[in-house]
Amino acid sequence: MLFARTWRITALFAVLLLMFGCGGGSDGMIALTPGDGQQQYFNPDAGPAPSVEELKEQLMAQLADLGIDPDRAPSAAPTDGYVFDLAVEPFDPDGPGPATSAGLVLHWTEVLLGDYDQNGEVGLPDVTPLAVHFGKLVPYDEPDLHSGIGWWPTGDPEDDLGAGLALPPQIGSGAYNWRLARVDGDRNGEISSADIVPIATHFGQRLDGYRVYRKAPGEVDFTLMSNPADPLSDVTVERESAGPKAVSAIDSKRPVRYSLTDTNIVEGTY
Repeated sequence: MLFARTWRITALFAVLLLMFGCGGGSDGMIALTPGDGQQQYFNPDAGPAPSVEELKEQLMAQLADLGIDPDRAPSAAPTDGYVFDLAVEPFDPDGPGPATSAGLVLHWTEVLLGDYDQNGEVGLPDVTPLAVHFGKLVPYDEPDLHSGIGWWPTGDPEDDLGAGLALPPQIGSGAYNWRLARVDGDRNGEISSADIVPIATHFGQRLDGYRVYRKAPGEVDFTLMSNPADPLSDVTVERESAGPKAVSAIDSKRPVRYSLTDTNIVEGTY
């Protein structure tokens, strides 16, 4: 039988860690072109999209107002970007049937506010996706569907409508919408110059991976789960192992997804 369990992953449950080094760029970003029902993702009143240089000038002005020197800003751990879409499913390697589940699999989507190119660091290059997607609209679910969360992108982040991993997710798919939502930094449903602010306020923040803590039945305190791939690592899941379920590699065209399997389970509530 399958055991009933509850899991939660919040700012207390998943800790984003500092990472130093170089990240990737914004190659492979999705760009909309007219036609094929794509107007639903574009605000016709948005006006002409500013250039990358114009957006960079706006960002530099925001940084100056905050007293941040982009050439000297130190790397820092992310703030206020808690995971909100944790999902849990049985780990059942032998498939459906009477056999008991061998464990649990946790899935969630990365959150790093201001990191629009998904390279793991908030910086000047994040204005490029903003220029590419300027004026596009992001559909969000009704807040009452997700415990009051008003920035839950519509659709399944793993669903690309059959595009396959070799191609970008189809427009209108959940994977496309979740990727677009990453660029909507203020989460108001439209990608605009206002999304410069999250880049400025989170400038220099980096994400290395997640620490996941668990409290099993009978335990009093939460304990850090070890990294299955590297027990000596100080994070439970490395960012470099993130990606869609079908492949453990970050794809700049898709939301950054994480999975963690826990086979050390007993019956009870977690």
